[in-house]
Amino acid sequence: MRLAIPLIALLLVAEPSAAIPPSVPSEPPHRDLFTLELTSGGLRQATFVEPHADGTVSYLEPDGTIDYVAMVRIRRVTDERGADLTAQTLRGREWLGTPPVKPFTEKPQTVWKPYRYRPAPKSLCEGFLITESALLWHAATFKGYASNEEQKYQGVDYGYARNVSPRGSVGGSLFLEADGARTHAGMRLRMFRWLSPDAALDLSPGIILVGNEEENSSFVFPGFSGRLGVTAWQGRIGVVGQVVSARRRWLGREDTETLGYVGLRVGAEPGIMGSMVLGVIGLSALSTPEFRPSGF
Repeated sequence: MRLAIPLIALLLVAEPSAAIPPSVPSEPPHRDLFTLELTSGGLRQATFVEPHADGTVSYLEPDGTIDYVAMVRIRRVTDERGADLTAQTLRGREWLGTPPVKPFTEKPQTVWKPYRYRPAPKSLCEGFLITESALLWHAATFKGYASNEEQKYQGVDYGYARNVSPRGSVGGSLFLEADGARTHAGMRLRMFRWLSPDAALDLSPGIILVGNEEENSSFVFPGFSGRLGVTAWQGRIGVVGQVVSARRRWLGREDTETLGYVGLRVGAEPGIMGSMVLGVIGLSALSTPEFRPSGF
């Protein structure tokens, strides 16, 4: 009897443990695998692909690494069976695969694009738009006389520049400028020397093609309008110096007026907004927009 009680207790304890089957390690869930074929010939494997509105595609590599690539650099997107999902992904902007537990919250500091709306060096883009507005004040008189109506000079430049080297960009722009007495329009050669990814030295010699001069004088082709400036924050803001030289024909005589200006210049999105502001509040300060070119 004394041995029966411990034996029964031992059986009660051992029976449940004997009924539990040995644990089997579970297999990891299967994830679809996609292939990004790049225009350079390279291949990227991804378990998740997400296109973005800024023209980039983020993808999750099988090892959990998140990377980015410009859409224009993707030739084709396929799944494991070889089905082409390029249109669905790049045009339809649809996700592929299972999103990661942690969303894509971090963006790379630099994403290369074929062109940008803001000035940037070759490491960031192939070319960029020029959308600038400038407000300048009279600083020097090299020839002639600056009246009170010529103390403030304002204008806009619109054009395009292409990166020709890691630190050099070349392009052109059309400009329209005016003060309280004159209106000038023409074109400029644009040359940028990048000091950093965000700052550049800008040399812009230009030719005035048509103009409306003060009082009873008429513009004599050609004129000169050149700038030298430094821009920062990828062209959004900068300081600039400008020289404007125009020859005028009066009744029975001709003269040349050459003035120097310094001021502020905004570009990219602020440049577009500045153009609108100058177009609205600057109309009263502009001379009559009636071009009278002569002397061709």
